[in-house]
Amino acid sequence: IVAQIPVGREPYDVAVTKDGYYAFVSNTSEGTISVIDTLSLQELDLDAKEPGIQRIQLPLAAEPWYMALDPSAEAQRGFVTDRAWSVIYQFSTSRTNNFAAYPERIAMPDFEKYSGMTGIAVTESTQHTSAIVEFDVRGETFRAKLTTPESIQAAEAAKAGKGPRFP
Repeated sequence: IVAQIPVGREPYDVAVTKDGYYAFVSNTSEGTISVIDTLSLQELDLDAKEPGIQRIQLPLAAEPWYMALDPSAEAQRGFVTDRAWSVIYQFSTSRTNNFAAYPERIAMPDFEKYSGMTGIAVTESTQHTSAIVEFDVRGETFRAKLTTPESIQAAEAAKAGKGPRFP
């Protein structure tokens, strides 16, 4: 262990940018995402004017769980599943955007009865316009095409194969 870095409540998953400069940690019971500077080994305060450490804040009642970053260098975005709802959130991985979260949720069609999407991966990406993500719901893998103009909407979702993709 090189360092223990305090983050938000109930940290669950971590994703690291392709260049290795930043790590993102989902804080499940707090509804936030911590941003870690991997060079200084410290959590970044996204708004030093406010008291305490300010993190990427997801919508009320969000429970961020599994995370994946878009492999496209131009996209600079990440996705995180919600433990309690059939929702995926998108957030910026760019420091110039102050790692702002997008307040819109991506409600997955036909999955309202499921909760706890486990595992997520971005399998295709076209800069800022769309991404194909795969995720597991109760042992089955699904794929969804997410389109992203200013807000984000789920365009389609379909089973991607038998059995879970993520261990």
